[in-house]
Amino acid sequence: MNDWNTLVNGDAADLLEVKADQVKDAKTLDALKTALDVEAPEYEGCVADGKDGLETAIDELDDAAAWYEKHAGSLKKAVDAVNDSKLAKTIDTAKTLLESSNGNVQDDKTREELSKAIEAKDEAAIAKASKAVNDSIAAKQKADEEAKAKAQAEADAKAAAAANAQTQQQQYNYQQSQPQQSWTPSYPYGGGSTGGGSGTTGGSTGGSAGSSYGGSFGYSSGYGAATPGGTCPESVCGV
Repeated sequence: MNDWNTLVNGDAADLLEVKADQVKDAKTLDALKTALDVEAPEYEGCVADGKDGLETAIDELDDAAAWYEKHAGSLKKAVDAVNDSKLAKTIDTAKTLLESSNGNVQDDKTREELSKAIEAKDEAAIAKASKAVNDSIAAKQKADEEAKAKAQAEADAKAAAAANAQTQQQQYNYQQSQPQQSWTPSYPYGGGSTGGGSGTTGGSTGGSAGSSYGGSFGYSSGYGAATPGGTCPESVCGV
């Protein structure tokens, strides 16, 4: 009786919370429910007043003991079957994770620990190692995304710099292709004007730009050298 009650209120009750997708064989859950769906005999204790009543009570007690022994055994088998099926599913899932995580974890030691737990068929260790592997996968994915974003930002910056340099070069080329404008100053005493000749006579005709008006004052108009002894024109010297 004690074994039966221990199972009913302990392991069997806990395994009733297990879902079908948590075991490799869902039929084990059905078998557990069937093993629990029985009515246990009630024993009221010895209330016999005489010998016949005592013998009847003993028979009832023996029957109850036999029932509990039988059903405790069958319930134990059902509980073990669910546990085995649950472990088998856990191992299968862990093996899949171990295979798919190859090259996809930040720390490969997590996979080594998972492999050891699978080999030991330790459900608690498998659960712990599986979590570590999944966390390592997430860490690598985050690092890869950050590296990708950084590389993209650098590529965008280089592209922008290249585009800017190309624009500046095009502007420079355009400016260089435009015709250059020059400026030539004009002077009041241009070519073809009549100026005084050099020397003391000052009588030559048809002076050109840069002609000199020589005079006794040694004046130069800035267009030629002054000739000593020449006369400064009134229009220039005002005398």
